[in-house]
Amino acid sequence: MGLRIDHVRERRRSAERDARLIQNLIDRLASKRAFSHSSDVGLVDDSEDRERCIASVLDARRRTARVCDAIEVREDAVPLLRRMESDCMAHLNHVERLETRYAMSLIRLRDRLYEAEQALGRIMTGLEVARLGSRTPSTPEWLA
Repeated sequence: MGLRIDHVRERRRSAERDARLIQNLIDRLASKRAFSHSSDVGLVDDSEDRERCIASVLDARRRTARVCDAIEVREDAVPLLRRMESDCMAHLNHVERLETRYAMSLIRLRDRLYEAEQALGRIMTGLEVARLGSRTPSTPEWLA
């Protein structure tokens, strides 16, 4: 009986840890400047901004993969996290071929990742889902 109780407790702790990892990922993505482009952005020819955005998407992909690999109990979240990782890679491949469309592609990627976050929120109660780039203030209060 004691072993069973310990097993249930450990499983609960692992599930809570999984939820924290996913919440931290959502929070990080919400603060990424790359995802804060306006929805009506068109073709953009700014190689410096494109490179920063590519680095940001690569970081998002790495973070998503790390969270996915660290999941212990909430295996139902793994397919959604893998899809997010795959979507980041699809964006990078697209931008490599069509460089001036990187900003438009970021908007589509932002929407797809947000859909995946919403799906995570439906299967994991308690997650606070935030639109990607939504927590990136244009001018922080402390600089104003």
